[in-house]
Amino acid sequence: MLISISVLEQARGTGLNLAMAARVYLAMMARGYRSASYTTVLDTNRRSRRTAEKLGGRIRRNFVVYRRELA
Repeated sequence: MLISISVLEQARGTGLNLAMAARVYLAMMARGYRSASYTTVLDTNRRSRRTAEKLGGRIRRNFVVYRRELA
């Protein structure tokens, strides 16, 4: 299952993203899911990281992205 949560700029900071994520997690639990992954969150995205942590998520892995300019 893949779920993407995004909140309009004017709704940020209201807790809407936390409420949506919590509702999804509860629905997943009701359907028998035993775990969920909150992935691809940049280190600088403090709001998204805080949401994951409020829902009980803990950092399991960090990824490094390499880039090389070709021109």
